[in-house]
Parts: sequence; structure tokens; C-alpha cells
Amino acid sequence: MDRILLPLACLLACGLFVSPAFGQHLSRRANIGIAPGEAEAGGIAVQRVIPGSTAALAGLQAGDIILSINDRPTGSPEQLRQARETLRAGLPTTFLLRRQGQERSLQAPAQPVPLETSAHSEVIYDEIAFGEGWLRVIVNKPLQSGKHPAIYFIPGYTCSSV
Repeated sequence: MDRILLPLACLLACGLFVSPAFGQHLSRRANIGIAPGEAEAGGIAVQRVIPGSTAALAGLQAGDIILSINDRPTGSPEQLRQARETLRAGLPTTFLLRRQGQERSLQAPAQPVPLETSAHSEVIYDEIAFGEGWLRVIVNKPLQSGKHPAIYFIPGYTCSSV
């Protein structure tokens, strides 16, 4: 028991224990920015590169085969998804790819997933303290006045009646 309490007491005494006041704020997810093709030869083929995306800034081209992203293999759609989930906006992203039979490495800062927009509402991005960290909040506030329905998605609660 002391082996657990002593380190915790040290963290509290030093002010290093994570709390909402000092917790890490959420960084934006990154957008690779490709239309993926078939998995082939240990990687995923690039059908199209989206302008302004991480892939575009790194110099990827249609026809490239992405072998890995930040040393995470991309030999299947599931591996590509797993690699994509680890990317955060602003951090360096390295693509190992095969182009015309030659392997090469390309790098660019990860670009964020585009912010949501709406012609019918103001989209508000914020975060709130929760437990020992933060939860992201995205509110779509209708532009028209009056009563409007509301739907809340609350992380951590089951899909059941409250």
C-alpha cells in the first residue's frame, strides 16, 4: 500500500498531479488528406491527394504507395486508420512511400481536420474541464431565434435512457 501512496503523495506535494487546472488541453486531430486506394505491396495506394492537406504539403502524389506513417505500417486499411488516429495537428509527420519503384521519405507538419461549418448555425468549439482532464465541446447554435431541439452526446455514458 505504501508503494502506491508514497509516489502519489510526492506528485501532489510537487504539484505534478494532473488536474483540470493543469491538465493537457486537447490538440486537434490531423488530416492526412488522401483518397486511399487498394492495399498493395505492403502499403496503401494513393488515388488522390487533397490540396492543402498534410499529404499535399509533404509532396505525395497519386500513384504513390504509403508504406508507413511515423514508423507505423500502413499495409491495410485498418493499419492506415490506426496510423491516422495517432496524428495531431502541428506535429511532424513522416511518410515512407514507394514511388515508381523507389522508396522515399517525405515530411510535413500535420494539418488539422477542417473545422465544422454550417450555413444554418454558428459553430462554437470549446473545451471543458472534466475529471482530471478536458473534454472537447462542439456546439451548433442555430442562427434563427426561437426554440430548437437539442441533442447531447456525453462521453462515458451508455446509450440508454437517463
